[in-house]
Amino acid sequence: MGRGRGAAIVEHDGNIPRAWAEGFARLHPDCPPADVPAKRWVRFVDDVGRFLDSPFCAVAAALGWGPLDLFGCDRERPFARIGQAGLLWLLNGDRLLALTENTATIAIKTGAQQTYPRKPSEPGRVLAWELAGGECR
Repeated sequence: MGRGRGAAIVEHDGNIPRAWAEGFARLHPDCPPADVPAKRWVRFVDDVGRFLDSPFCAVAAALGWGPLDLFGCDRERPFARIGQAGLLWLLNGDRLLALTENTATIAIKTGAQQTYPRKPSEPGRVLAWELAGGECR
């Protein structure tokens, strides 16, 4: 998954908010932000793509999950400050099982399930596609 794919999603599925698909198109797997390890960045970009292709995308939009709730992160240290991370940063290749107005349940590779609360927006959070890619400068 990579650059340009977001535009195709918009054309084929009207249930995806256009801004989300356009933001995804700006995520380049080869350009991680400064403190995000390259492999983890590629996983995040893949997780975003899988989410946008899934039925959970329309569910999240209908339940009022905003872009910061899903794609948000700390502006200065997106990887290190996990408390600022949106839901998709938490997937790390795991599978989203359920989504409610205030929680998300993720199936962890070990077979366990973890429920995460939807976080209120805090100052200093930005959308992943607003970060400058470190390796591509």
